[in-house]
Amino acid sequence: MNKYLFALLLLTSSSFSMAGTGLDCLEVDKMGSGEVKVCAIRSDRDLNDFYQQLLKKLDKQKASFLREAQRAWLELRAAQCNMVSLNAKNEKIKKDRCEIKITEIRARELEDLLLTIQ
Repeated sequence: MNKYLFALLLLTSSSFSMAGTGLDCLEVDKMGSGEVKVCAIRSDRDLNDFYQQLLKKLDKQKASFLREAQRAWLELRAAQCNMVSLNAKNEKIKKDRCEIKITEIRARELEDLLLTIQ
């Protein structure tokens, strides 16, 4: 219960950041289930936040390119994580952790792109 409360507090805090938690979600393979849940929620939230911010800043043509790239990225992530999890001892856990890592990388890419256009 405390793990879930902690995760909820972290995710709802406006000052929440990667540095503040000490969690590096690229290291998700070394984490326990509570930390994995925090990373899953945070990486997905960050990805969506940066994506939405970019869409607001781009003109129509560039926003269209971003949407196309994001759709392709979603397909790539699914295919990559399906492949990585093949023959894994626990395919679901392996796939979930793969998705977290790839989502974290993509969120950082979108954040970097956002910083270059501001």
